[in-house]
Amino acid sequence: MAAAAAAGVTALLLTGDFAGGQLPLRQAQLLLALAAAGTGAAAAGVAALTPRLAGSDGRPHTSVAAALLLHSLVLMPASVVDTGSDRSLLWLAVTRLVASCGFLLLLATGLTTRPPRWTHGRRGATAAVAAAAGGGLLTALTAPGSHPAGGALLPAGVMAGGAVALSLGYLHAGWREQDRLRLRLGLGLAVAATAQLGRVLAGHPVWEPDLVSAALRLLGLLIVLAALTSDFLRRADAVEGRLLDSDRLARRTAERDHEMRNVLTGLSGAAYLLRAEGARLDTDAQAELGAAVQAELERLRELLARDGSRPPDDPAGHEVEPVLRRLVMLRRTVGADVRLTADPELRTTVPASALAQAATNLLANCERHAPGAQVRVTARRQGEVILVEVSDDGPGLAPDAEHRVLQRGVHDRAAGGSGLGLYVSGQLLAQYGGAVRLLPGEPHRRGCTAVLELPAAAAPDARLPAA
Repeated sequence: MAAAAAAGVTALLLTGDFAGGQLPLRQAQLLLALAAAGTGAAAAGVAALTPRLAGSDGRPHTSVAAALLLHSLVLMPASVVDTGSDRSLLWLAVTRLVASCGFLLLLATGLTTRPPRWTHGRRGATAAVAAAAGGGLLTALTAPGSHPAGGALLPAGVMAGGAVALSLGYLHAGWREQDRLRLRLGLGLAVAATAQLGRVLAGHPVWEPDLVSAALRLLGLLIVLAALTSDFLRRADAVEGRLLDSDRLARRTAERDHEMRNVLTGLSGAAYLLRAEGARLDTDAQAELGAAVQAELERLRELLARDGSRPPDDPAGHEVEPVLRRLVMLRRTVGADVRLTADPELRTTVPASALAQAATNLLANCERHAPGAQVRVTARRQGEVILVEVSDDGPGLAPDAEHRVLQRGVHDRAAGGSGLGLYVSGQLLAQYGGAVRLLPGEPHRRGCTAVLELPAAAAPDARLPAA
């Protein structure tokens, strides 16, 4: 893309045809310089933003950003200014020399700012700066001709020769460390520096129009911009991936905490009942309450162990009534008026812990949205599906809300809650071929009815092979 853009601009300007007329060579030079300055400034902005991404180390972006900004704001304007005063030209030459040294030093810093496994500390930085300065000085001294103001080729030679040396350093570092960013930066710097080096070796002053050299410089900066943009997008994708993972983990944690609170509610009620009335409970009641507490403790342990993963499948199936009976007993220990009616020998392939989790959420919703109301739990078979209905005599649902409340986070602010119970139950049962739905309210009838649809399992005798 960068090469295509540069080729298009170069072809337009080299033909000298612009807006139906001849474009003066000087204006074409200024347009290319303006495009190069804008490209460098854009690259500096991208390089400066990259370290702000979470997890980015800032190497070599900070130094490269400062170097490109200095190049765009100082070096580029100073390279196209031409005045009739030798004194002004001398000051421009001094400005270019100082800016060139700063530019090369910043690039060298970006080159040597590496993890300890590559860099050799001060020795690496010193070698890079010395190579850049030496190459630039040698280029300036060996270039033929000079401007009457004197010393005009020195800053250009320092800039061109030093940039070539540093571009080779970036290419070497990128190849050695398999670092695509430094390889691409080295390629862009090499293209731009080689164009300027040719001008200096030919003895042309930097302000003399040369569209080929200007276009190559623009192409080099476009390659640098493309390299930095690609690296920025890659890091942004990685940050987005980490944020998505973090969000998924937060959601799983919230859902698990929600389920654990429901389990602890039942356990606290059972503990209170055993402490207050344990002596007056008969042996059967104590045993059944103990079994319910044990089952909830196992479910609590499973919630902590699986960390958001689903419970294992239960292809053999299990009875529905014992699971519901234990949950109803626990809810009664906290004062809820819950009644259970279940057909005998109902079996489902949904794991017992998943059924208990979904049913607990429905019972907890009844307590929250219809406090003090009677709750009825019924279980029956309808074809190949087990229907578990939980009904209350509370205020019921708002009109046409039976689908909306199944979504995550939808809840009644006045009643409290997190809006997770129905959503979690629906997502959990869907993994086993089940579902959760709410029956629409009826004008002449109060209350709300939620239904768990569970795939039925065959009776144990039906699975035995024929004799």
